[in-house]
Amino acid sequence: MKLPIAISFLLASFMTVTVKAAENKMPELNTLESAVLTANTPSLYLSSYSKASDDPDLYAFARPNGDIFVTSGSRGPLSLIADLGEKNLEEVSYADTVRNNGSDEELVQYSFGRKMVLGHVYSIVMNTSTARGTLVFKVESLTNTRVAISYAVKAYIAFNQVAASEGFDPKEGNLKNQTAPVQVESLALPKVDYSKEFKILPKVKSKRIHSLSRNGDMNFHLKSLFS
Repeated sequence: MKLPIAISFLLASFMTVTVKAAENKMPELNTLESAVLTANTPSLYLSSYSKASDDPDLYAFARPNGDIFVTSGSRGPLSLIADLGEKNLEEVSYADTVRNNGSDEELVQYSFGRKMVLGHVYSIVMNTSTARGTLVFKVESLTNTRVAISYAVKAYIAFNQVAASEGFDPKEGNLKNQTAPVQVESLALPKVDYSKEFKILPKVKSKRIHSLSRNGDMNFHLKSLFS
């Protein structure tokens, strides 16, 4: 049986949208997931965008002394991570990644890298070439070659990077610009005679008369005469 053209078009559109949604995979927010990062598979990709650009949303590496560190992105220390201590990951909200224990005055301290501690919860502010967002995770097991985590994505925005300035260095200061400053010419404002725009008001003569009422209060009476 042949379907009407309108119904066929709607089915085709639905199938197209479904395929695109599957291709452009995005992480589900506030949902607990698990992952294992090892020396052979140190990267975690949360979206199809980060996978396609090979810029991981979560990346684990080991120091020579055996300490395991986790960061976001592999192309420079642009992301920040904070140790939230021992917490129940199911109860960690986005606000907990900003304020320490719900305090309005004490903010969570972030740095470029944190040593992994078993049982601790961490918050990562992702800043990679393909994503911005916030991820929280808990270290469930830890060795010098393997870290198992449970995690939840709190916010995630994927984008296509158009360009980036070269020379980023987290320890670099600021040098004085050697190029000549841009000269801006002053604007010549037109002269306007505003005296012709306003009418001159007549002079006012005022005479103040004071009198005392029976209860001793002072009453002020103002009489104005126009010339």
